[in-house]
Amino acid sequence: MPLGYQWRRSIEVAVFTGFLTFVGIGNASIIPTLTTGPVADGPNWDFNYTASLQQDERLDPVSTNGVTCPSMGAPIQCTPTGTFFTLYDVGSPSTFVSASSPTGWGSTEQLSGITPSTVNATFDSGSLLNVTFFYTGPIVTTGGSVLPITGFQIVTTIDGVNTEGWYSGQATKDAGIDAGLTDQFDGHVPVPLAPSSGVPEPGTFLMLGSGLLAVALAWRRKVQA
Repeated sequence: MPLGYQWRRSIEVAVFTGFLTFVGIGNASIIPTLTTGPVADGPNWDFNYTASLQQDERLDPVSTNGVTCPSMGAPIQCTPTGTFFTLYDVGSPSTFVSASSPTGWGSTEQLSGITPSTVNATFDSGSLLNVTFFYTGPIVTTGGSVLPITGFQIVTTIDGVNTEGWYSGQATKDAGIDAGLTDQFDGHVPVPLAPSSGVPEPGTFLMLGSGLLAVALAWRRKVQA
């Protein structure tokens, strides 16, 4: 793929991501942004993310255990336990390659969730993979400034970008009268483009090719007979 195309794609995604942050879409405690990608990596494509911990939040895996969260009605139980954020529908099992995270973080992949208890994740397809990055280190505060955390990466076999992707997450308030309360959130973020019904996956092409070959061989045998 021409280098100029990759640069244009990266610039378009960066501009769109900046626009989302500027207008306040995704009013959250941890805001993931696609910083670079898709970047060619052999036969695959890398999508690199930065998670910005907002100035009134802290990374505190223990404080979310067994507490309640505000909701439209009565407070409800905050689940699951921990500090994390999830990127939704980043690929199918056949196009997703791997996920990696910085020191003090881990990652999991699943078809449903992981979603905070007060978030209505109607945007979760349930048929495509979600990646959850969860914090496992010590308590970290921001010192009153936004703390960017780099080193989150998703690798897929598709170079397209879904600019209307979704994320959700959970962190802990660290300032004012809400200090120590669990904060749950969701918002938009560009994610790797997942296969759709109009774009066959690689396995589909393989099966189609095998079927056409079988038909051609059968036709050849019939002609020879």
